[in-house]
Amino acid sequence: MHLGAEFALWWYSKENFFFSSVNKALRTFDRDTILAFRVFIRDIGELLHQDFLLQRDQGKLWENGEDIFVYRGQTISPDVLNWISGNEDELVSFTNFVSTSRKREVGTFFAESTQAISQGLEPALFEMRLSTRQPTKPFADVSMYSQFSNEDEILFIIGIIFRIDKVIKREKPEMPYTLVRLSLIGNADYDMREVVDHLKATRINATFNNQLANFASILEEMSEYGKAECYYPKLMNQISNDKSVRAACLDGHGTIALRNGKYADAIMYETEAVEIYENHEPRDLLHLAKKYNNLGMAYGASGNSSTARFHFQRSNELKYSLFHNDRHIDMADTFDNFGNCYEIENDFDQAEENFHRALAIRIGNNMPRRHPDFVKNYMSLGNVYGNKKMFEQVVLYHQKALDLARDVLPFDHPLLGVCYNNLRENYASMCNDDKAKDYFDKALKVYRCTYDTDHPEIKRTQDNITKIVNALSDYYCSPSAISVIISIIISVILPLYTYMLCE
Repeated sequence: MHLGAEFALWWYSKENFFFSSVNKALRTFDRDTILAFRVFIRDIGELLHQDFLLQRDQGKLWENGEDIFVYRGQTISPDVLNWISGNEDELVSFTNFVSTSRKREVGTFFAESTQAISQGLEPALFEMRLSTRQPTKPFADVSMYSQFSNEDEILFIIGIIFRIDKVIKREKPEMPYTLVRLSLIGNADYDMREVVDHLKATRINATFNNQLANFASILEEMSEYGKAECYYPKLMNQISNDKSVRAACLDGHGTIALRNGKYADAIMYETEAVEIYENHEPRDLLHLAKKYNNLGMAYGASGNSSTARFHFQRSNELKYSLFHNDRHIDMADTFDNFGNCYEIENDFDQAEENFHRALAIRIGNNMPRRHPDFVKNYMSLGNVYGNKKMFEQVVLYHQKALDLARDVLPFDHPLLGVCYNNLRENYASMCNDDKAKDYFDKALKVYRCTYDTDHPEIKRTQDNITKIVNALSDYYCSPSAISVIISIIISVILPLYTYMLCE
C-alpha cells in the first residue's frame, strides 16, 4: 500500500532505523537496499522538489533576498577530514539525503557526540551558505513533516554539491570541533557546468531513452563491473524488441568480458553489437564507430593487432565522415588504440605520434584535466618512452598518470594498479631497488582486489619478474638488485601460487 510522500518524510525523520538505513545504502551504493526502499526514496525526492518550488516562490527559504546559513554537525574519520581540509576551493558532493538545521546550536549538539568521539572519530560542524543568486538542486524546510519540528530542519535532495570554502581545524583538544564552511553550488556554476556538459556529451546515450542502460554504463565507468553486469540481462529481457538497447547491453557485456580477460566472449558480444548498428535504421554513425572501436580493443587485447587495426580504421573512417576533421574529441580514443597497435608491432615512433595526437585532441577540446582518460593517455606515453629507453620521460608521464589516478579513481581501480606496475618496471630498469619493490607490492595489492586469480593481468604481473631480471642485466645493475628479485619472489609469487592452489 502506497501511503504518500508526506508519510515517507515522516518515517524518514523518526529516530529509528529507517533514515540511517536509507542513507547508508545511498552512501555505500548498496543496490539491494536501494531497490527495497526505492518507493520511499522517490517519494522523498518528489516532495522535496515540490516544496522547494513552493517555498522559494513564497519567500519562505530566503528572507529579503539574502543568503541563508544552515548547519550540520557530525563526527567523521580523520582521513576524510584531512581530505576535506586538503581540498579547499574544490567541489564535494553528498550521495545521500542531507539533514541540516537553521539553528547553529542543533548542529553543534550533533557535532559533539561524545560516544562517536570516543570511537576515534573527529567532531565537525558544517556551515553551509545557500545563495539566492542561481538555481540549484532542490532542498526544503521539512519541519511540518518532522517528528522533531523544533529543529527547523532543512533537507537536501540526493546529489547536492557544495564548494569547500574554508576549513578551520580543531588544533587542540579543548576546541569543540573542526569548522567546515561550504557554499551551495548552483546549476550555472562554471566548474559544475563544465563537468555536466562533458558527461552529457560523452557518457549519456541519446539514441534511446533508457535510464537503466545509461546507469549501467556509468557503473562501468566507476569500475563497478559486477553491479553493472546485473542490469544488462534484466534490461535485455524487458526490452527484447528494442535493437538499440540490445546493442548497448551487448557492448556493456563486451566491456566487462574484456575487463575480466575473457577476450573470446568480448569479441562475440562486440561483433553482434556492430551487426545490430550496421543494420539499424536510421544509422547512428557515432555509436557505430564506437562499437567498431570496442571490437578493435577486444581483438587487440587478444593479441590480434592486424584485425584490431582494421576495426580501428573503420571507426576512424566513420568518425571522419561525421565530423569532417580529425580533431574532434571522439577521435582521441581511436588514435589511442592506433598507438597501442603500433606499440604491439614495435613501431614505437608511430605509437608515440598517435598517443601525442590523442593527448592534443583532449587538451584542444577542453576536456576536464581531471578526466580519467588523461590517466590512460599519460600511461601510454610512459610505456612507449620506456620501450625507447627514454627514462626521464617515462618517469614524467607515469608519475603524471599515478598522481591523477590517485586523485580521481577508487583505491582498487584497475588503472591505478597499472600505474603502480608501470612505475615499478621503470624504477627496476633504473636500478632503484627500493622504489621498484614498493610499487610492485602496491600494484599486486590492487590486482588482488580487482581481478580473479586466473586473469591475464595476474600472469602479466608474474611475467614482469622476468622483465626485472632482464632490465637489471641490460643496465649492469649492482649486485644488491638480486636481493630485491629474491624478496619479490618470496613475498609475492609464492603467496600468489599458494592462494591459487587453495582456491
